[in-house]
Amino acid sequence: MNEQRLPFYRRIFFKLLVPVILVGITSSTLIVSYMSAPLEHFLVRQFDANLRLSSVMALRICEESFNYLLDLRLEANHEMNQVLRNEAKEKITAISEQFPHIHLLIVQGKTEVKASSLKGSPKRYEQVLAKVNDDSKLHFLFNSKKVVAHAQYFPFWDWHLIGFVYEDDYKRPVELAYSITYLCAGAVFLTLVVTLLFGFGYFVRAPLSKLIVATDGVKEGRFQKIEDVEANEFGRLMSSFNEMVISLEKEKAAVQGLITKLKESEALFRSQFEFGSIGIAIFKADKTVIRANQRLCDMLQYTEDELH
Repeated sequence: MNEQRLPFYRRIFFKLLVPVILVGITSSTLIVSYMSAPLEHFLVRQFDANLRLSSVMALRICEESFNYLLDLRLEANHEMNQVLRNEAKEKITAISEQFPHIHLLIVQGKTEVKASSLKGSPKRYEQVLAKVNDDSKLHFLFNSKKVVAHAQYFPFWDWHLIGFVYEDDYKRPVELAYSITYLCAGAVFLTLVVTLLFGFGYFVRAPLSKLIVATDGVKEGRFQKIEDVEANEFGRLMSSFNEMVISLEKEKAAVQGLITKLKESEALFRSQFEFGSIGIAIFKADKTVIRANQRLCDMLQYTEDELH
């Protein structure tokens, strides 16, 4: 496309649009770069903290129950042990209600599932639990799904207390954070473009269109002033244009007056030249006759061609 064939305001628009797009892309990239990583880090830490807290809360329930047995000196009472274990299981599985998407699992020994906050959980757990005492983050399969977990170990009952979340649920807040970040970046970019379109249309294209229409009118002989002059740079330009139009109208009126006088003078001269009672001749600088009226030809007894 030939740029010179585009209207002036469109050429200005395209020259402004390119840097605005570059600024918008740069701003969006910076927003994504500087917001996504900290937001992801915060959400992961928050989820890990909740996982750790759920396993710690489960451990405290076990410790409180066992301490209660010790206080009553009933640690050797099998029935009392079983009652307190069942109560502890109910309290531990209820912890998941306080944390969205986090589930609690009690594994005795290495494989036997004693309780779970999930319905339909398997009775056997094939993951080999090693070094769970250090409260490390675990990754394993449960119900044929990948999970992320934190675990605590209660040695008196040989229970592994595991707070876990399915990996899809673990990643969902991060994915949502990235979506929000990209959405914010896109909103910034669109805001820049829309602002450019609106600002250009209102502050540049509209006054330029008025000026272009007015100047085209002057070119075609229509001297019309621009209405609704604003108090800005374009307004000053329009005021100057209106002053020019007023000056041109005065000059046009003066020229029309001169033309009228010339026409009247020409008509008077023509009537005297053609119908006057005296002979009249018009000469060049070299005294050659240009025109001669009929009265002079009659007086000299020559035709006009013979006098040339």
